[in-house]
Amino acid sequence: ASDRGADDVAVSYLQKALSVGDAPSRFTSLMGAGTFRTRIILAGRRVGRNEIDQAVTLMQWCIDHHPDFYGVLHPYATALLRAGRPARDIVDEVELRAGTITATMRFMLGTALFEQGAPLEAEAQFCHVLEAHPHSGPARAALVETLLYQRRYAEAADEAAALDWDNGLAVR
Repeated sequence: ASDRGADDVAVSYLQKALSVGDAPSRFTSLMGAGTFRTRIILAGRRVGRNEIDQAVTLMQWCIDHHPDFYGVLHPYATALLRAGRPARDIVDEVELRAGTITATMRFMLGTALFEQGAPLEAEAQFCHVLEAHPHSGPARAALVETLLYQRRYAEAADEAAALDWDNGLAVR
């Protein structure tokens, strides 16, 4: 009960931050503290409390107002997946809304997809990252993990062997 009480207090402070809004633009380090960053944190709390519809609403605002901020994609995709939306539909929606999707954005999307049980869609995202950045150790490691999860062991071994030897993630 005390954990729930502490969470209730945190949620109330996050909602207060939203009601206050962002600091003036001259305080660049606080940008988003009263808008999108707070909504991302609050959405995570809502997901943790299984209040998925509220999390989706919070993240919908973020993707509508900050579609190019890579930090929106992981919690947005997670909330939609937890709401029961098909993974392929989420990828299509993100590609439509975000315009130019950077490798970092694809990595975040792929991570959310993998964590929520959509390995094929995650694999595609990690492959997109590797097309743009073939020497990305984290993307290759994520792809390897995704292939292992799917029990595609030979492909996973080939991908693991493709890591650069000077990469800390390389098989030695």
